[in-house]
Amino acid sequence: MHAIAPQLPSTLEELHLHYNHIADRGATLLVNLLTSKVDNMRKLDISGNYSITSNGMRGFVDVIQLPASKFIDLRLLDLFSRVDEDVVIGLIMAMANNTTIKILEFDSTKVSESGRNVTTKILCDTSSIASICNLNHTWQSIVNSHNMIPQDLLSLLVISNNMNKAAVIR
Repeated sequence: MHAIAPQLPSTLEELHLHYNHIADRGATLLVNLLTSKVDNMRKLDISGNYSITSNGMRGFVDVIQLPASKFIDLRLLDLFSRVDEDVVIGLIMAMANNTTIKILEFDSTKVSESGRNVTTKILCDTSSIASICNLNHTWQSIVNSHNMIPQDLLSLLVISNNMNKAAVIR
């Protein structure tokens, strides 16, 4: 990871590092690199890096939440076998607050019933007009690889994406 970092152009828009055996140390280095280039980065694919644990994924959650983040396409398949539920929920919260991501490839079985209750409020909060207006409606594609995202949570992601704010507010 040290060898490629100095050679990355400042205008880098896509980074494909799927199935590269990146672990937490590499994830931390990548997060540090992305933090400085997040305003240019549009696509990130880190799918299949099974050795990344909760410690490594937390950094990616932080990058997605940066105000300068301009990710459009985020591919996070086959990553969550060693990631705790709180990090998965953190990722969902980051997604809910990010208004640029249109494509998400994500799978996790790490969301319990109580976790789904939290994410329900995050993804489809219809408790006030302000919360409805603040829902993220930029998602165009959510890939549910191997049906690993619980169906009720996937339904909320789709509802949030397709929700007509005016109809809900009435």
